[in-house]
Amino acid sequence: MKRVALLLLLAAALTPLASAQDHLQVGAYGDYFRLSQTNTNLAGLGARVGYKPFSHVMLEGELNYDFDQGFTDH
Repeated sequence: MKRVALLLLLAAALTPLASAQDHLQVGAYGDYFRLSQTNTNLAGLGARVGYKPFSHVMLEGELNYDFDQGFTDH
């Protein structure tokens, strides 16, 4: 619960830095996925790019890589 509260506080602090009026947006992020049923822990990095060619059109692309992709199910 403390982690969720910290992430919400961090997101609220960074929100004023975001701007939807730009023609180009670039961002990076980290992700962590845990599945307890198969004891799977995946951590990775990602990047996001957005381009606004017209006033009401935004083209976006996202790429994500998980470092430890292989796992076995018992």
